[in-house]
Amino acid sequence: PYSREERVALAMKFIEENGFMRLSDYVQFTRLSRSTACRELKELCSDKNSSIDTTGRRTHKVYVKRKEEIGNR
Repeated sequence: PYSREERVALAMKFIEENGFMRLSDYVQFTRLSRSTACRELKELCSDKNSSIDTTGRRTHKVYVKRKEEIGNR
């Protein structure tokens, strides 16, 4: 099993290669249950220091690389 840091690194690599990631993609390569994967991604997206963000809603939600805000350097 992967550590949380390893899962985040895998997610970022997947997003950089494909442009976005679905929950089902994260479940597949982390081997987490769907509910655990959803909870973990929700926590990552709510953390402003995380490099993963979300776009879309409900069944069309995808995870993308967070855009850097210009005044927060």
